[in-house]
Amino acid sequence: MKRKKVLIIFPSNAGDIILCLPALSLVAANFAAYDFSALSSPSAERFVKSFPLFREVFIYRKKSSLRQKIGLWRRFLGQFEVIADFKNTAYSYLCFPKKRTSFIRLRPEKKHKKDYYLDIAGKICQGLNPDTLVYPRISLQRRQYFTSLLGRDKYIFVCPFSRSRIKSFPEHKLVEVLTGLKESFKSVLIGGPDDGISSADITINLAGQTNLEDLFYLFKYYGLAVLAVDSAPLHIASYVNARIVAVFGPTSPELYGPFSRENIVLTNNIACVPCQAGSCRLGENKCLTQIPAQEVIKAVKEICS
Repeated sequence: MKRKKVLIIFPSNAGDIILCLPALSLVAANFAAYDFSALSSPSAERFVKSFPLFREVFIYRKKSSLRQKIGLWRRFLGQFEVIADFKNTAYSYLCFPKKRTSFIRLRPEKKHKKDYYLDIAGKICQGLNPDTLVYPRISLQRRQYFTSLLGRDKYIFVCPFSRSRIKSFPEHKLVEVLTGLKESFKSVLIGGPDDGISSADITINLAGQTNLEDLFYLFKYYGLAVLAVDSAPLHIASYVNARIVAVFGPTSPELYGPFSRENIVLTNNIACVPCQAGSCRLGENKCLTQIPAQEVIKAVKEICS
């Protein structure tokens, strides 16, 4: 007997996909007997393919021709009983599934993005809190590597970088924080290939040496706490229910803040916050540069006590 199918349509960037994961877990729990496929952007393809839930991952290229887009639509037509669209495309409407999320929807101004996605999933699911969460796959080889590197210790994972530089924690402040933490905690620096700091106070520097899938495993099994700015690592730490100290600058914690049980959010309540801008119109980025390093150190020590 042919198994029924579900198509998950993801947002374009990895940070939003991570915020989708509670909603994805809800859909997976409600349609456990179905086969799952996903539609992803090229930039998130590798990450989406790391989830064993998906039997097939399709790629949507924004710049592809109309003929190619119609071809993709024809592949979907009549193939899926359920379509959960977290990107708000026309596919959920034009493919005529038996169940689909709403095509026309408005996002409440002050609702957390994670809850917004859960509301979307709630249109086709029962309940709002899945018992089992979906996780990406991490190979045995990677797990063994981290065991040999980290041993049995617990670490403060420091994630001060964001793809949007306006959200990254200033390096001189970060060095102060690391100096203040080194006597009490071991720390691991997380970042991309171009990220780094000049400090001898980091225990282990993994900047440029991890992918998103690794962070689910590292934060869950080796994390004493996670210190992060508004970024994909912050959302992963929330998803695995890590202890979090989140440092927010131009973006809103109300919309993108941590949702783990134990978290502390640090912000600078100046008049322009949150501006949600891609660059600082004042040119000084005071929302982050004026957060005292001692305040960050105090918050990390508090959440670990």
